[in-house]
Amino acid sequence: MIQYPDKYNKTIVKASIKFLLFICLFLVQNFNIVYSGYLKTLTIPSILLKDTTKPENDIIWDIKKKSSKFIPYIKIIGHSWAVGAFKGQEEYFKMNGIIIDETSKVGTSIKWATQQLDSVAENKFDAIVLLSGINDYKNSVQEIADDFVKFMEKALTKAPVVFVFNIPYYEPAAEKIAIINDWLWEMSKLNNEIIVIDLYSEIEAQKKDGLEMSKDGLHLKNYDCVMDLLIYYIKYYYDIK
Repeated sequence: MIQYPDKYNKTIVKASIKFLLFICLFLVQNFNIVYSGYLKTLTIPSILLKDTTKPENDIIWDIKKKSSKFIPYIKIIGHSWAVGAFKGQEEYFKMNGIIIDETSKVGTSIKWATQQLDSVAENKFDAIVLLSGINDYKNSVQEIADDFVKFMEKALTKAPVVFVFNIPYYEPAAEKIAIINDWLWEMSKLNNEIIVIDLYSEIEAQKKDGLEMSKDGLHLKNYDCVMDLLIYYIKYYYDIK
């Protein structure tokens, strides 16, 4: 069963976030706290206990040791970014020791992605990957979170682990994205079977190196970095050399 972060009091969070960070770090390290209850408000602090721009965070990661002959079979579901990054890239993934099956469509939502799980057979894939969320930015943060949860719960009936890309920066939804991404980190820390891929940080770093966005700021002109980021996370998770 998926564990959910407790809701946080907005006033307390704003007034004493440093104190909360200290307390949460102490409790996690000493008492192995498991939060309970369902998140009804998403005014949660970012309680990142280590640098999570790379998947070295042992709190989040449950490394799976596989034999050298193991080739993970990965189901990918997503919106236009998934189209740009993964459609027609099966051979590139094979070269990296990974087999993918991709279902993606431009302009789709998290709800659409959840519906695609209906046709996914149980135990066929080693993991399911979701790249979605930016098209949901006009919804409330609570609805977006609810949709992520529905996807995760359903996906975990099909495969043992779910990789979820967090949402990259988009100016019209900057505040919502920040809240949702923090919440996704909380979910991954409470559930070893949920792995958050830090697309947000990767894209911001790539922009500094010249990565170009579309005029509306919603799409990339080249999606190679997204493809390579997923490969990196999968190889790290399954300890593939």
